[in-house]
Amino acid sequence: MYFLKHYIEFSIKYKLLVGDSLNEDIKYYIWKIYKKEVAKDILKLFFRNTTLTCEDCLTTNWEMNPLSKSNFYQVSACSRGVYYFTDYVCCRKIICYCDCKFKINCDNCNNRIKYTMDHSVKDVGWNPIEELQEINIECNHCHHLNIKKLTWSNSIH
Repeated sequence: MYFLKHYIEFSIKYKLLVGDSLNEDIKYYIWKIYKKEVAKDILKLFFRNTTLTCEDCLTTNWEMNPLSKSNFYQVSACSRGVYYFTDYVCCRKIICYCDCKFKINCDNCNNRIKYTMDHSVKDVGWNPIEELQEINIECNHCHHLNIKKLTWSNSIH
């Protein structure tokens, strides 16, 4: 039923551009191609509205998880922190709810590194990278120290 609107729109455009000069088989062949493009646009719009991407590890996931209710949350992305009287963060970023999983290439040997930061007592929130400007990732192959810069605003407020 949803494609009926698009088919009517396509038929009007086809009639204006082509008229009656081509037979109906060609019209239906063009409609099949047009229908696939419309379906791609609908799916892109759906995924854009229902998924989020972590700004630090670039993981894309559903915005809401039926079990834990959320896969992402907003944190401060500057040193100013939260305004205590409004609970408003001036610079925000969206990060993963539990752990960010980084996949980087070593600067020295170009080895592929998969890294997840360990939790400690000093952690601020649910994710250990919260309120960090950068993390140091050691290559397990050449032991080179790679510095991964995280989303952070250094502007003066």
